[in-house]
Amino acid sequence: MIYVKIVVVSVATSNYLPGTRALFASLCSNTQIPENVSLMCLAVDFSEDSILEALGVQVIKLPTINAYIQSSSEVKRYAFTLNKFEIFRILEKDKIDRLIYLDSDILCLKPIDDLFHNFKEFPIYVAKDYGTKYLYRNEIKRQDLDDLRLFNSGVIIVNKSFLNFTNYKEILFLCFENLRSFDGGDQGYLHSLIKNKSIPVGQLNLKYNYTTSLFWPIKLRPPILLHFLGAKPWQDGNPASFDLYLFKLFKRIELLTSTGSSFKMSAVRSEINVTIRKDLGKEWLRRSILTLIPKYWKISRFQIGRVRRNFHSHRRTRQS
Repeated sequence: MIYVKIVVVSVATSNYLPGTRALFASLCSNTQIPENVSLMCLAVDFSEDSILEALGVQVIKLPTINAYIQSSSEVKRYAFTLNKFEIFRILEKDKIDRLIYLDSDILCLKPIDDLFHNFKEFPIYVAKDYGTKYLYRNEIKRQDLDDLRLFNSGVIIVNKSFLNFTNYKEILFLCFENLRSFDGGDQGYLHSLIKNKSIPVGQLNLKYNYTTSLFWPIKLRPPILLHFLGAKPWQDGNPASFDLYLFKLFKRIELLTSTGSSFKMSAVRSEINVTIRKDLGKEWLRRSILTLIPKYWKISRFQIGRVRRNFHSHRRTRQS
């Protein structure tokens, strides 16, 4: 099957605009965008951005979603997160065969060419989520969701065959009237939707949605798409020691893109490559060593305890 049209899309508010700029700058600097692939930003509360336009990103102002939920005050507070479902309306357009959704707090560290050419078997592809089951354990159990199938909705590949199971208007109706969200946002609704409509789901490798909350390295190699969970680089926060490298990388990319259309893609690519080779390379190696420690932790703890007991025993003997 040859894909006639592929869209890479993100949804952003003005608060997330710095992240959106860094996302597309890092994407364009690492990946040669084919002619059949277009870049799109669905803007919630702004209508244009010169930096995104310089990157070749089409900015589309979203229609307000509140019109659909006037009768349901309970879900009005989720209106922003539900804007992500506008991607299914985009997919319904003619000649769009695949849609690749990326959250606006993601950095692209390597080319994503595989996402353009592979992953054709299932209607939707997502990467596994390891933290959700601990945060929303009771609600997940109440909705009878499988812990092993929980996923993160920061990176989604949706093929045209997804529309064989549902459509944009039905998705909105189900979310506002029938379905429940275990986290109160789009990720929980998407889980409920997939279960309700029995939609087959394909698995993405973690390297396509590697969240900063993960500890384990991926074969000592940096991921392709890095997802900032929790504190954002453009907001005030206290990142962990590992995330500090990534925050600094983001700040350098943000500084480069802030110059407008005069910035060079080669400069962004150079910043990413230097960070991967130096800072991230050392950190991934350190983490890989730390993953071996738990195997010997019990032995080490026993040995340390024995040395400590011998020391105190020897000191008491001398004092007596």
